Amino acid sequence: MTEKSQTDSSFSEDSTSDFQSYHAMSSLAVACLVVGLLSPIAIWGPPLWFVPVVGILLGARAWYRISKDPGLGGRKTAVFGIALALFFGSLGVADHLTYYWALERQAREVAATWFDFVTHDQVPLAHQLTLRPNERAGAGIDPMAMYRKKENREALQSWTETPTIERLQEWANQAHMEFLANEALYGLRGKEQLDLLFRVTKKPAKSPSETDERSSFQIRLGLRRAGLHRADQVDWFLASIKSDLEEASEPSSEKNAP
Repeated sequence: MTEKSQTDSSFSEDSTSDFQSYHAMSSLAVACLVVGLLSPIAIWGPPLWFVPVVGILLGARAWYRISKDPGLGGRKTAVFGIALALFFGSLGVADHLTYYWALERQAREVAATWFDFVTHDQVPLAHQLTLRPNERAGAGIDPMAMYRKKENREALQSWTETPTIERLQEWANQAHMEFLANEALYGLRGKEQLDLLFRVTKKPAKSPSETDERSSFQIRLGLRRAGLHRADQVDWFLASIKSDLEEASEPSSEKNAP
């Protein structure tokens, strides 16, 4: 009888000890962990950056409540959720910035190539860059071959007669193009368009430092990706060309723009 009482007493003490050591899991900590596990979707783009932000806020709130209530558990869960949210949130931002930095660099390279073609008497090649990749002369084919067709030849002639192209051809090697700003970036990933602003200046033959308003103008080039997902200039074309010399000069490919 005594042994049974001692056993019951020991069991009761152990149960009480276990109960006292138990801490209810904080629901906020659990929510923080769940949102942290969902945070990798932030890599898909800025619209989803709110997910890791919510995870961090939930974790901070859970940490505060746990520190105030000894009966609540889940501190490690909250920390893990916050760590996931911070990591994938930072990764999403870094990926976005790196991607669009590379995108702008590619667009500026295409713009520079187009400018060099126009000012170095290679207008057909410059016109090719205003066409979508599937509309251009294929690899290994002389670009001039496609302009033997009357409709293509007329399109090229009409394009070269726009005030902007005429001025660039007139200035030729004396023309210098300076990048000013990236005015806009929009479109789905892989089919983005960047509107880049440049200043074109004519360098005097004797004194390059002396210029006036008549020897410079601004030009806006809308460069769009065709969605080929290639990391080279083949994926780009000039969707719009606008300058101070004319209200608008739209390449032939613009009418087919989505």
